[in-house]
Amino acid sequence: MRRISQILMWVWSAVILTVPLTACANPTPTAAPPTQPAETPLAPTSAPTRLAPPTSTGEPDTGLGVEPDQLNGVTVEFWHGFSGARAEVLAGWVEAFNGSNPFGITVALTPYDDVFTAVQDAIRAGEPPALTMGFAYQAAAWDQATPPRTNLVDLTPYLTDPVYGFTSDRDFYPAFLQQE
Repeated sequence: MRRISQILMWVWSAVILTVPLTACANPTPTAAPPTQPAETPLAPTSAPTRLAPPTSTGEPDTGLGVEPDQLNGVTVEFWHGFSGARAEVLAGWVEAFNGSNPFGITVALTPYDDVFTAVQDAIRAGEPPALTMGFAYQAAAWDQATPPRTNLVDLTPYLTDPVYGFTSDRDFYPAFLQQE
C-alpha cells in the first residue's frame, strides 16, 4: 500500500510540475493570414454634371371636388357611444384636432347611451349624423334601414386623397384596413 502511495505522489508531482511548465512555454507560431493587395486609387473623372433644381408640380389635385378654403367653418357632427375613460380620450383627440387642423373644420361630439338606436332612428327620420362610430354589424343594419341602401359612404377616396388623406397605411390599425 505504501508503494501505491509513493507512485501516486510521483504522478501528482509530475502533473503539478508539467502544468506550469507548459503554461510558460513559447506558443507554436502560426501562419499569418494572407494580406490583400492595396487597392489602386481610382483615376479622377470629369467634373460632375450639375443637375437642374427640382421644380414644383403645384398643388396635388384632389378628386373630391372640395377646395381647402371651402372647409373653413364646417362643423362635423360625430355621434358615439363611449362613456368614461374612452369618452375622455375621444374628447381629447377631438379637442386636439379642432385646435390644430389647418382647414378650420370643427368636430362636435354627441354621446349616446344607445348610439345604435339613435343612429337608426335618425336615419329613418331623414336626419342622420355626418359621422358615427359603430361595429360592422351595426353599420350593415344602418345601411339597410332605408332603401336604396345609401346610408354608408366609402371613405377610401377621402383617406387616400393626396390633399386631405393620410400619408400611409401606418396611420391605421391593420384590422381596420382588412375589413370589407
